[in-house]
Amino acid sequence: MTPSRKRPTPSASGRQGTARVGASPITHREKRKWNWGFLRITFKVGALLGLLVGLVVGFQALNPRAYLDQFMNRPIAGVSVESEFKFVSQVDAQAIVAARLPKTFLELDMLGIKNALEANPWVDKVMISRNWPDKLLVHIEEQKPIARWGTSGFLNLRGEVIKIDNVAALSSLPVFVADERYAKEVMQQYLLVKNIMALSNLKPQVLALDNTMAWTVEFNNGLTIKLGREKAIEKLQNISKILRGELAREMKHMRSIDMRYENGFAVAWKDAVAPQVVVRQPVSNQVQTDTSELSAE
Repeated sequence: MTPSRKRPTPSASGRQGTARVGASPITHREKRKWNWGFLRITFKVGALLGLLVGLVVGFQALNPRAYLDQFMNRPIAGVSVESEFKFVSQVDAQAIVAARLPKTFLELDMLGIKNALEANPWVDKVMISRNWPDKLLVHIEEQKPIARWGTSGFLNLRGEVIKIDNVAALSSLPVFVADERYAKEVMQQYLLVKNIMALSNLKPQVLALDNTMAWTVEFNNGLTIKLGREKAIEKLQNISKILRGELAREMKHMRSIDMRYENGFAVAWKDAVAPQVVVRQPVSNQVQTDTSELSAE
């Protein structure tokens, strides 16, 4: 007989394992890991806040406002007043500035100085600037008169009428006579007249626009030309050609030329007996010389 083998009896744990087939095995808990990225960010933010606090404390300790006030609020050590001083008195301008100078820059009333200087009719514009650290620069631009406006003022480059008490300093300038409403128109007309008559060696000295809107021009040789209201520039161009041609020799004897005729013009002479003048060919269809209108005065 063959000996029988005994099966080993399973242990209690084995039995339990066999009974819990399919159950999840027991897992071990892993160790907790630190979030070093978050710690780095926290450290940087703290360092930045500490730096900012240090800067604020240091900034307050330096007292920058007092330093800035000390830098800007300096005493005014020097003043320069610049201009052409052709019509404006240098002494008067400097006196106006000096009377309004405070002790320091922060007390300076630049607008007040500007307004005081521009109250002078000869002053066109004033520019004031600080030349750091302690200098003041005042630049005055004078008016540029191009003509006298009657006897009460002058006309500047912008066609503005500037009133002054004494026009003696402008005696070399031409005279404009008109209503102030037409100041710019008179200035434009003057430039046209000046260019047209330059070929005849005549310079306009007086340009007048009366209440009927009629133009009259007086030239440097004493000749007066009455142009009337209609086609004034066209008439002037025509008479300019005649004065350079047929009447060139007689121009010195003329006192005035009246161009207010439809088909001709009349001449008033300086001499008691006028020379015989005949213009054979008209200059244009609009303006012709009519010898019947010639008069001697």
